[in-house]
Amino acid sequence: MDKFPNVLNKLVKISLVFFFVLIVISNLKVTSNNHYYLLAQSFLQGKLYFVELPGVLWDTVEYGGHYYWPNPPFPAVLMMPFVWIFGLFSQVYYQGYLNLVVVGLLFLVLKRIFKDKGAKEDVAFWAYAFLVCTPFLGMAMLPWSWFLAHTITVFLIFLSYLLYKRGVPLSVIGLIFGLIALTRFTGAIGLMFFVLSVISKNWLDKKDPKRMAKELFALLWPFILCLLLMFAYNYARYDTWKELGYIQNKLWPWHQEARNMGVFSLRHLPGNLYYLFLKSPDPVFIEGSLSHVLASPYIKASTWGMGIFFTSPFLLLLFTYTYKKRESLLLLLTSLLISIPILLYFGVGWVQFGYKYSLDFLPFIYILFVSEYTAKNNKLSDRMKILMLVVSFTNLYFIINMFSG
Repeated sequence: MDKFPNVLNKLVKISLVFFFVLIVISNLKVTSNNHYYLLAQSFLQGKLYFVELPGVLWDTVEYGGHYYWPNPPFPAVLMMPFVWIFGLFSQVYYQGYLNLVVVGLLFLVLKRIFKDKGAKEDVAFWAYAFLVCTPFLGMAMLPWSWFLAHTITVFLIFLSYLLYKRGVPLSVIGLIFGLIALTRFTGAIGLMFFVLSVISKNWLDKKDPKRMAKELFALLWPFILCLLLMFAYNYARYDTWKELGYIQNKLWPWHQEARNMGVFSLRHLPGNLYYLFLKSPDPVFIEGSLSHVLASPYIKASTWGMGIFFTSPFLLLLFTYTYKKRESLLLLLTSLLISIPILLYFGVGWVQFGYKYSLDFLPFIYILFVSEYTAKNNKLSDRMKILMLVVSFTNLYFIINMFSG
């Protein structure tokens, strides 16, 4: 029995290498839906619209005779130097290259975060579990523009937490969340964790309102500056700072019908809650048959998404913890604040593994889970390791079947 933990640790290492190779191959092979690359090309030519039209025009905005990408521009800005360098040699810098770099850096950041939580031999496993036992696996494998924005946002959120724990100036944290705002708006709400941390530390503990005001200013001014840059970007594109593009971007008919009920509305809440928590894999029946006889692959993840407890069943343990630590409560509150606009949004996500919008708050939930688990158990149990290994390959099975063909 003493050898069993060693066998599990070896299996984890082998699985980690396997998924790393798989993610590399997938990112090098997938070259479609490369809006950020095309936008980076346009920026280098001094244009804010697509100089070269993407192969897929849905989710773009037609205005003034040009097509625009409505999403915030930071991923394209990040790609600009690489696109320029590759262009000097008549080569294409595919989005998969950037996605691979971000995923690799994320793994290193996760290891640093969890180094101080629990047993040292579990650090790599905790990082592995987030990468492949959550909806993030779909983002890691497919560098489509919508997914790339999520990958960058997740990385920046985890990076901000790591740097905050390392004591960097709060202005750096504010800048990181400004860059998140220039990538995904809802992810930027995560700044509230640090705002609430500053308030609780200075107001409740030190009773020092002047220091609190100073720290809040340091935290918020870079973030506000990035928001102003976003407003200026909107004005340059659409002649108004109010328009982000989401009100008039081209959508599929089913999304258009939902948007007609309101971009944000309580009417969208039940559907989002269903896909976040309850949506299960779909059965696969014999094609053309009226019977309910199952056929290969028997069950299949819907492209509309799948509940988070199906992609990450270990998160059910969150309902068993007491959350007595202040940081745990702040992580929970921040996740709730981020989820509010997501759950009221007309777009469920579509063409996604799991519920991809959960990735705006999942980093906070995952840090919470690891913190509470290790506080209660000190180290990962063999059962949990086996569960996560099974979940990782189950998720891979769903992704392959969902995107096959």
